[in-house]
Parts: sequence; structure tokens; C-alpha cells
Amino acid sequence: MSESSLYTRVFEELTEGVAIIDPRTERFEDVNRAYADVLGYEPSELEGASFVEVISDGGPSDGDTLSMILETPRTDESHQFEYVLETDEGTERRVELTLTLLDVDGGRRWMSTIRERGSEGTQSRTLDTTVQRLNIALAGTNTGVWEWNMETDEVTWTESMERLFGLEPGTFEGTFEAFAERVHPDDRPAVKSAIETAIEQDDVFQLEYRILRDDGEQRWGYARAETYGFEDGNGRMVGIVTDITKRKEQERRLHRRDLQYRKLVNRLPEAYYTFDSDWTLTYCNEVLAERLETTVDELIGTSIWETLPGTRGSILEETFQEAKERQEVTSCEFYVEDYEYWIEAQAYPYEDGVAVISADITDQKERFGMVLDSMPLIFYRIDSEGVFQESRGKGLTMLGLEPGAVAGESVFDVYAANPEITEAVERTLEGEEVSLTFEVENHYFQSQFRPIVENGDVTELIGVSMDITELERQREQMEFFNSILRHDVLNGMTIIKTRGELLAEQLEGEHGQYARTIVDWCDATTAVTKRVQRVIETLTTPDEESQVVPVDAAAMLRRKLDELQNAHPEIVFVGDFDSDVSVRADELLSDVLGNLLANSIEHNDTDDLRVEVTVETDGDGVTIRIDDNGVGIDDERKESVFRRGTTSHVKETGSGFGLFFVDVMVDKYGGEVRVTDSDSGGACFVLELPKANGGGKT
Repeated sequence: MSESSLYTRVFEELTEGVAIIDPRTERFEDVNRAYADVLGYEPSELEGASFVEVISDGGPSDGDTLSMILETPRTDESHQFEYVLETDEGTERRVELTLTLLDVDGGRRWMSTIRERGSEGTQSRTLDTTVQRLNIALAGTNTGVWEWNMETDEVTWTESMERLFGLEPGTFEGTFEAFAERVHPDDRPAVKSAIETAIEQDDVFQLEYRILRDDGEQRWGYARAETYGFEDGNGRMVGIVTDITKRKEQERRLHRRDLQYRKLVNRLPEAYYTFDSDWTLTYCNEVLAERLETTVDELIGTSIWETLPGTRGSILEETFQEAKERQEVTSCEFYVEDYEYWIEAQAYPYEDGVAVISADITDQKERFGMVLDSMPLIFYRIDSEGVFQESRGKGLTMLGLEPGAVAGESVFDVYAANPEITEAVERTLEGEEVSLTFEVENHYFQSQFRPIVENGDVTELIGVSMDITELERQREQMEFFNSILRHDVLNGMTIIKTRGELLAEQLEGEHGQYARTIVDWCDATTAVTKRVQRVIETLTTPDEESQVVPVDAAAMLRRKLDELQNAHPEIVFVGDFDSDVSVRADELLSDVLGNLLANSIEHNDTDDLRVEVTVETDGDGVTIRIDDNGVGIDDERKESVFRRGTTSHVKETGSGFGLFFVDVMVDKYGGEVRVTDSDSGGACFVLELPKANGGGKT
């Protein structure tokens, strides 16, 4: 029997309604008698008619839904409907309609079946998929069609069926046993049992089994069939077999990948779990089960809110919701009160739910807390409403407070008498980082307030306050010493210098020279005193009050080089830099540069001395190098040259105050200074400063 005649015979004789629909036009192409009868039409009346209109007119079907389904692009997509048809006589019949998308020789067709519910017994039924595969078989696909006459044991295969089993067309023996021999021995009992059950229960036969082809290759097939014709004593089974080898291979690959994934997840030291869009736990590893003192089997299928008590209305729920809604990775820290431990949860959204990695950070929190509690500072978290969430640190004892004593209280109430603190909190909650020094109960604290921003909103602020009471007292002492220098020493030097100048004008000879020496030492002492004043002012000025402005470092260098060249014509000075190099500093940068240049002269012999200055700009910084070809600085002294009382060169002259002054000022500018070896064997002082339009050290 040819494939075409077999298909035609089956299609026409089916007692179940079958129709073929073109998805592009949504119109019937072929309709058998049974299909037309259910709808009350002749087959010829339906061919070419709109499927959506016919079905919608025949009952309460949703035409928009049917039309949308017909646009479904995936092969093997099936949809089933059940509704009531009203006949011309006013009676009602419940019918079942199925739509299945076919891929036919590169084209698409919808196959529709329709059956009246309750039409059991003598009326034969044929599975809708059988007919769809018949259509595919005609197009020479990887599906074969077969018919088995159980009265005669004659089995008819189409050519496509023979090709699927590795046979030449027309060579199949035509018996059930010939078919059974080509089923894998391990699958043969299941095939025979499924067929017997379908016959006994007048039900669908469907099964996946392995095929042993005549060429020795093993493949996977999917079989589906139905019985009909028993009412006339000619029981038959009509079915299809589809090659699903590629699908099975893909399933095996996915299975192996799933096993590897699960092994990896189970090796994680952190808890891992997933839940779907309904918040139902779909997977978890042993770590989560152990943490919750239960088993994996007991957790799977439960609500995430039951699994993790206390999460409703918490930051953890907000994190999960945000991951689902924004489809972005989110994270948070959460205290599981029922089990008394801290977790850090990272939520990763996927197509139908959220995957979570939950790390136990209790020990980490405790260690961090121990560090905080042992340090002379105060650490606190304040939420967006200004309420203390946490407070700890050894500094609390200085205020007579215990850790957590102000938790739950408003910062605006606690520090109502300290407007500088409440103002700093308000500024921080608006997104600004704030530094300030304040006094509370005779204690001075240097504080930093930093906002925590999530999705553009400030959710809380972190504050750290360090007790600087002793430093503040030292600052007051230094300011006192500075006032002595300013009023007593400098005023005294002015008086001495004035008297010395009068004596120098009136005295001659050796006494006149003494008077001029007094004047010179007054000038030198005044200069050193003013430098000391500047260092004291720099050290005692709080960082937030320090004023740095754009200054032209190149202009300052040129002036200093010109002054030194005039004073020391025997020395070669070389300057290689642009005409304008702006840095963040103040007018004292001129003294800083002067000290570094003078250091190259004062600690070296001037014969054949060469001092070269270069300036480089890179990113947000400016690097100034001052090289000399003198005796250099020993490696063991390079780290200490900027300390008080230490000189830089082996000649051991001077107090070392100049380089100490340099180090203090450069640090105040947010820069760095160091000394290395120059290429010529001398010393190289490297000065790094922030550009006027860039950043600096924070």
C-alpha cells in the first residue's frame, strides 16, 4: 500500500474529526467527515472557511485567543479546549478541540481535532497526533506511519517507517514479531505491555524506546497510536514512530550538566537555594537544610516564607522582590533571629524565579564587633529616618554608654543639644559625605559620616567617631606656643633687629661687624620662627577647614630657580616643564619647593653641581622631580629624612626642619614626597601633587 493511499484511507475513515489549517490565512485546507459533522457542516463547506470564525460561531470560544494561538511559532505546540456547542434544535453538546502545530517539509500547518465528550463505546477513536504524523510522513520527514491488523497480524509500514528502521523500501517482513525484533531487548517488554494495555483499555499507546536498525545503528523512537475498528470485527491499531535521537542526546547532555551543577552546588560552603515565581522552594543544597535543622526533601516544595521564618516585611524580602522585579543581582545582610545567626544573601534572578547564595557571616560579624569594641572609637548605623540601628565601640564608655544603648532612638533627639551633629546627619542623609570635629561631655571626637546609597536613594548612613581629646589638648598647647612665638619671640626679634641696625650705623670696625651679625641672626631667627608658625598652623588646622586652591607650580619653580641661579652662578640649574602647571595647594608651596631646591645645594659641594627640575602631568596628578649629581643619600636614610631632627645628607648640617616642613605641607595638600637615587648618582626628590582639576589623597 502506498503512503498516499494509506494516508487518504486513514484520514477519510477516522471517526474522530480531523482538520488541517493554514496558519498564514487561518483557513481550513482539509476537513474530514467526522470533523464537519460535529460542527454541523459539509466538508466542502468548511474547506477555505475561516477557522476562527467557524469555531467562534459554533460556541463560546474566544476568537482572539484562537487567533493568537494560531500565530504560535514553535513546532509540536499543542493547545486543548473544552466548551459547549448549541445545536439548531436548542440542545447542548460538550466538545473537546485540540490544536497541534506541525512542521511539514519546511512549512507549518495546524492540525485540529474535535470530538464530542462522552462519545465512548463503539465509536472508534484515533489520536490526533497520529494524523499529524501521517501528514509529516508524506513530506519525507523522520516520522514513519504504520498500521497493524490484529486479526491477520499484518503490519503495514510506509517507506518513511522503513527508512527510520534502516530498511530498504519494500523489505519489511510485515509482521508484529518482525517489528518486535527491531526493538532493543531491554525495551521490548515495556513496548508489548504498553500495547496490550492500550488494547485492553481502548486507550492511547505511547512510549519511547530504542530502535535496533538493520545497519547496526541504535536510535531512539517515540511511538504513539490508537485502536479502532473493533466494532466490525476488524480491530486495528494505527500509529506513528518519530526519530527522537537528537532530543534524547540533548536530554542526556542536560542531565549530565544538571548533575555537574548539583555536585558543584552541593560542594559550596554557602547555602544555595532557588524558588519560583510563586515563592515555592524548587531546589536547595545540604548546607541550607543543615542550617535550618531539617532535610532537603522536607524543604523542597515549601513556601520560602515558611522555610525562612521572620523574612516577611524584612530587608531580605525586599531584596528578593527587587531581584524579581528589576531582574538584577541584589544583596543584603540579614539576621535570622529564630536561629541566631547573620547571613549575607545574594539573589540572582532567572526566567522563572530567583537563585540565592546565602553565606553565614556570624563569625565575621563577631570578629568585626570585637575589633570595634576594642578600639577607642564609636561606630554607628543610622537609617534614612535618622534612627540609630547600631552603636558600638570602646569610645562609648567615655560617654558612659553601653554598646547598643541608643539603638532605636532618633539621633535628632539624642543630640538635640548638638546642632552641628544633627546638621551633619541631615547633610549625609541627603547624599553628602561629611567630616567634622565636635565636643560632647568634655570629649572631642573627629567624625566621618558616609551615606549608603542603593538605587539612587540613601538607605542609611555609617558613622565613625574617634576620640581626639588628647590631640585636641595638644593642639591647644601648640596654638599657645604659636601665640608665644608670634607675640613674644617675633616681637622680641623685631626690637633686637631695630637696635642692632642703629648700632651698625653708628659703630665701625669690629663692633660694627658684631652689630651687623646681630641683625643677620635676627633675620634668620625670624624666618625660622615663621616657618615653625606655619607648621604649627598646618598641624592644628582640622582637615575640613584646610584651604587649598589652584596655584601655578611652574611659576613658583621658575622664580625659585632664578633666585638660586643669581645666588649661585657656579651651579647649573635646568628646568624642563610647561609654562602653566596648576596644582591644589596654597602660597606656602613656594617655600616647599624652595626647601627642596635649597636642600640639593646646602648638602653638596657646589663645584660642578647640576640641579635639574622636571614636571610631568599624568591623570589627576602632577609629579615634580628635583635631581642633583651630588653625593646622594644612603638607602637606610631615605625613609627618615623627612622626620624632625633628621638631616638628609652625610654632611649632617642643620636641624632637618626644612624637610619636615616639606612633608607636613605636602601631606596637607593631599600629595606625597619621597627621595630616590638620581640617574647621575645623586639624590632625586619626587613630589606628587593633585592637579587643580583632579583628585587628591583622601
